[in-house]
Amino acid sequence: MKSLRAGFVAAAAALIALASASRSEAQQPFSNIYQQPTVSPYLNLLNRSNAGLPSYQTLVRPQIEQQQQDIKQRLDIQKLQRGQKSLIANQERGLAQRGISNEIRGTGHVTVFMDYLHYYPRPGAR
Repeated sequence: MKSLRAGFVAAAAALIALASASRSEAQQPFSNIYQQPTVSPYLNLLNRSNAGLPSYQTLVRPQIEQQQQDIKQRLDIQKLQRGQKSLIANQERGLAQRGISNEIRGTGHVTVFMDYLHYYPRPGAR
């Protein structure tokens, strides 16, 4: 009875964990790469291997500027993606309002595979 209860609890915990996982993480497995760093860039101030150059100017400041640019670029990309989604939605809504389907339609011309009758005349036809 205890093992059955423990199995039920484990299954319920697994279902809760799966339900609470966000969908974006499942679709974009590396989306959390550009989060805030776990180590401060200011730790590079202790690095003395720069042959007399100041560590702040050569290590710390470029890393901070790169992180800021990464954040700005990520926000710009998200803004562009939202704009693209709204543009597509507006276009589909406009097509639907005019009664136009966005499915692939035929050309209205009868076609036949390997038809060269337009090039070679039929026998007896001039």
